[in-house]
Amino acid sequence: MLYLAQVRKYSSADGIELTLLAEQRADQVWAVHEAKPYTVAPQALPLIPPLQAGMWVLVDCDEGGQPLRIQDAQDWVLNLLRNLAAQGDVKQWVQTEENKIEQWRQELTLKSQEMSIKNLELETRRERFEAEQAELEKHWQAIREQEQA
Repeated sequence: MLYLAQVRKYSSADGIELTLLAEQRADQVWAVHEAKPYTVAPQALPLIPPLQAGMWVLVDCDEGGQPLRIQDAQDWVLNLLRNLAAQGDVKQWVQTEENKIEQWRQELTLKSQEMSIKNLELETRRERFEAEQAELEKHWQAIREQEQA
């Protein structure tokens, strides 16, 4: 897991006290945390660059939550800002994404309506089939009774 964190305290003897700010959920998808403390014990410290209080870092952790890598997040944040700036007007981008979402919602609504209609048609056919089956069973019963008589 990859986290964006802020260094609170750093000591080679005491380890690092971090505040987790955000967690990467998928490529380009981040969940923002309420300030969540995270302490890395000195024996668990990977090879790290010089750190200072207040600095933002990227912390790559294994599945057990142990840090594998800690790196300065400055270049990452600047690259993120450059990418946003390169995309042009963020409001336009948000509007485009909202339009896509609305289009998907409408498509899903239409497909849901189509499925409901098909389900009603199937239910009607099933009821008709059951009625015809009951009718055939009555005829078979009548034929059996005639044969026995």
